[in-house]
Amino acid sequence: MAASAVFCTNCSGIALADSPTEPLRCPHCGHDEHRPLTPGMVAATRDIAEHTSEMLCDNATALTCNEAVIFGAFFSEFGYPGVADQLLELHAEGDDEGDDHGIGADGKVFTRT
Repeated sequence: MAASAVFCTNCSGIALADSPTEPLRCPHCGHDEHRPLTPGMVAATRDIAEHTSEMLCDNATALTCNEAVIFGAFFSEFGYPGVADQLLELHAEGDDEGDDHGIGADGKVFTRT
């Protein structure tokens, strides 16, 4: 049987399961209740990836560092690495001094560790 994607009913983390009814602990929070992703959920997620990049880039300076990284990873996973790079660059340009992201002397985005 093919693996199916399920989401945790506690934290909404996504995991792959061999069966939607198998016992599964969420890899994010350890919760053991989950539901299969519906075709509508998958379609909505695809639509977000395809239609929200401009809005997110327009508002990149208002995002927290964590939100910018999460949205960047989201767009990269859906095959839009250019959007991910642009989002993080725009976020970094507006990031406050001392925050996680900034633009270095070389003009590139850096992340403080």
